[in-house]
Amino acid sequence: MTFETGFSIVYIAGASRSGSTVIEDYLARRFGGVACGELYRISQFAKGHARIVLEDGAQETCACGAPVSECSFWHAVSKEAELDLAQSALRSQLGRWQRAWFRLFVRLFGSRMTKWTSKLFPPFKRELEVGANCLRVYRAISCVAKVNLIVDSSKQTHQYYILKAVAPESIRLITLLRDGRAVSASMTKGPRGEAIASKIKARTGLSPAPKDVAEEAFRAWMHSTLNGLLAFAFTSRRRRALLYYEAFCDDPPGEMQRIERRFSLTEQNHVHESHAIGGSPSRHTVGFDVICADNSWKRQAPTHEKSLSTISARFLNRLLGYRE
Repeated sequence: MTFETGFSIVYIAGASRSGSTVIEDYLARRFGGVACGELYRISQFAKGHARIVLEDGAQETCACGAPVSECSFWHAVSKEAELDLAQSALRSQLGRWQRAWFRLFVRLFGSRMTKWTSKLFPPFKRELEVGANCLRVYRAISCVAKVNLIVDSSKQTHQYYILKAVAPESIRLITLLRDGRAVSASMTKGPRGEAIASKIKARTGLSPAPKDVAEEAFRAWMHSTLNGLLAFAFTSRRRRALLYYEAFCDDPPGEMQRIERRFSLTEQNHVHESHAIGGSPSRHTVGFDVICADNSWKRQAPTHEKSLSTISARFLNRLLGYRE
């Protein structure tokens, strides 16, 4: 199973609510690419079963405003890829432990050995078939939009390993970091906080206190951040970059110049219509006139109890350079 691509994929890995939507849009606009959003969720959007959190401005549609099943762009991509986006496997098909073994194998032995092993181990073969489907969709996006760069803000590190296993030469990784307190505050307010509370209640049978919701959000941030850093550690230097959300907001051009040099990208003036799916409701806004860090969390961040997970998350936050 070998893939030759004439395009590059910049994959953004990190925690939810870490600013991936604005960074994805900025990258695509600066370098003349296409921001596809969270591609691994395209099947759910195509079916109308995305189950998004209904915060202000959220819509279960493409960024153009049309349902994915009615969007002319995604229809053209589906036709070019010769795949039914609603029915094709574009995300992991394995259970928890099989996914863990797959990630470990890709990290330790790389793409070639993973492909060879898939001939003997069906679960790995199924994951590579998912990667093959994704590559067909990326290639179709490249053809339909006539671009050489695609930015994917799926954030899931396992999805990155799938892509790395099938097309290691084509994929570039950005591990996105943001202050865990900011992410936790964003995750616990409004409908998102209610969604977390519902999950805790379904698991425990008890209505959670605000501190329990905050702790769950902080734990999720820590898990996603550690996975992103691990993926970064096992990616070659010329195909990876760390990006702090706060540093990007302070100096977008400067941070993009760093990414440009690292990934050998070329700045272009041509801007494509956005058809991103998933991510923040801000994806429905084409372009961002003003970019600034959202620091409202400093006035409303929840109080965290001194549980082991919260103490660990705070320790990680400090290791990343964030101070109280």
